[in-house]
Amino acid sequence: MQLVLEGSAVVVVAGKEVRSLEQGDYFGEMSLIDGGSRSATVRAGEQGCTTFAISPLSFWELVGVHPEMARALLVVLAARILELEARNPSSAVD
Repeated sequence: MQLVLEGSAVVVVAGKEVRSLEQGDYFGEMSLIDGGSRSATVRAGEQGCTTFAISPLSFWELVGVHPEMARALLVVLAARILELEARNPSSAVD
């Protein structure tokens, strides 16, 4: 998981830019949580990007000590699912 400290980044899925990331945003959490392969490519923005890496071991230790992190991640992941469903209603799950 990477936390954006400075600059910006762009999230690309299937060759399309789907989101911009700025200071305080993060990426890579889905693969970290489920152990699966990545679902997007993230590239630095025009002015570059500095990130802070959080290893899987550190992540799970942090969640154990600060369960509010897990709640915050769930809110973000739910918002992303809703965004995907809005962009592609035919793939929505009831």
